[in-house]
Amino acid sequence: MKSAHVGLAAFETRAGEAARTLLHNQGYDGGWGLTLTSVSSIVNTSEVLPILRAAGIAGQPVREGLDFLTGAIPEH
Repeated sequence: MKSAHVGLAAFETRAGEAARTLLHNQGYDGGWGLTLTSVSSIVNTSEVLPILRAAGIAGQPVREGLDFLTGAIPEH
């Protein structure tokens, strides 16, 4: 069972690091793109939200991501 705890700790560390990088590179429109400098997209923003959730991130960045999705879906 000890290895499961090590694996979980490694996941939490990596999720936290990924979340910090993503938060630092959130687009002006609230979304995220394929790369850290790409135009925001519905798909990529949708993929970021579970990472933020896994890292325990909520609040304004998540609301801005959801607002991006809400506004972008009718355009597609």
